[in-house]
Amino acid sequence: METHISPMIEAGGTVNGFVAITRDVTEARAAAERRAQAERLEAIGQLAGGVAHDFNNMLIAIKGYVGFVLENLRPGTADHSDLLQALGAADRAATLTRRLLAFSRRQRTEPRVVDPVEIVSALLPMLRRLIGEHITVDAVMSNGVPPVLLDPGLLDQVVMNLAVNARDAMPNGGQIGIRVEPVVLDGHEMARLTLSDTGVGMSAEMLARIFEPFFTTKDVGRGTGLGLATVRAAVDEFGGTLAVSSTVGVGTTFTIDIPRAPEEVVAEDMPGPVAHGVGPKRILVVEDQPEVREVARRHLQALGHAVVETATPAEATRLVASGELVDLLLTDVRLPGMQGPELVKVIRERIPDLPVLFMSGLIDELGSLDELEAEVLPKPFDREGLAAAVQRALV
Repeated sequence: METHISPMIEAGGTVNGFVAITRDVTEARAAAERRAQAERLEAIGQLAGGVAHDFNNMLIAIKGYVGFVLENLRPGTADHSDLLQALGAADRAATLTRRLLAFSRRQRTEPRVVDPVEIVSALLPMLRRLIGEHITVDAVMSNGVPPVLLDPGLLDQVVMNLAVNARDAMPNGGQIGIRVEPVVLDGHEMARLTLSDTGVGMSAEMLARIFEPFFTTKDVGRGTGLGLATVRAAVDEFGGTLAVSSTVGVGTTFTIDIPRAPEEVVAEDMPGPVAHGVGPKRILVVEDQPEVREVARRHLQALGHAVVETATPAEATRLVASGELVDLLLTDVRLPGMQGPELVKVIRERIPDLPVLFMSGLIDELGSLDELEAEVLPKPFDREGLAAAVQRALV
């Protein structure tokens, strides 16, 4: 409450009483707090976007060079095992970046029609290894679950984050239940994902804050506070609803309902004939970071392609102007002197139908790309991701 008290003063200056006006400011204070939180999230999102570009370039180099060494080591040796650990750490670092970008909505998503049962079922072997033998995982995949429209990577993040939280809530063991089943809500078909645990549970005060970015109940060094913020952002992204219930000492249940994909989208997204790999091509790579450029070149050469590489748009345009013939342009979005979309327009003046593959990981970099009819390769990438993106761009 906000109270203003004023004296009632007569003509001679005598105070004849007071007037008190009290106003309920609960909603105003809540609105101010929501605005402040939104501003904090926007600031964090801008920071995440700025850091992600450079950080992802580092991860491409780390993952690429570690992978090159692994190819020349015999599996089972100590060096091979050590490097696998390093590669796993790089993957976890990439996951952390994706979490930051997910809740700040700066991560590029690629929705498609998928079967949620297939997505969750494919995760179960890795999830059981991650959870550990002291916790049992009881999974029930029902028949008749409708197809949904979403980025499979987002659903992966949702399941893995919820499962890790459930594991941490059961340090002495317990059970995780995962169900995927069809439901009908208000006449609409939905796919329901339920993940429950028999852990320590949460109080009402804790439940009110669990989706706040950087809020965590874990010890220092054990949690980033981004897991459930990522889950919330992912569910919002694919148009689902999220509910949670918990009882201290009994456990917690998360329920996610995802709408059925529209019939017209399902028809368009039905798998067609399997595409065959493209033959050897000549690819122009434009990337100002030498480590990223070299990793991309070596991956492409391992895939059988010829590579022409350059660090600047000026050099790329000079090569094309001199008559250099290429089948694909692979370019970063952020470049010195000229941004990637501008470079594409300049080069297509000489090679009008040249396929283009951009390297990027940020939504706010991609607004100018749609009109260019180009594919996008998310950073950080590995050889398999690069090969698939090259095939999409060339087919």
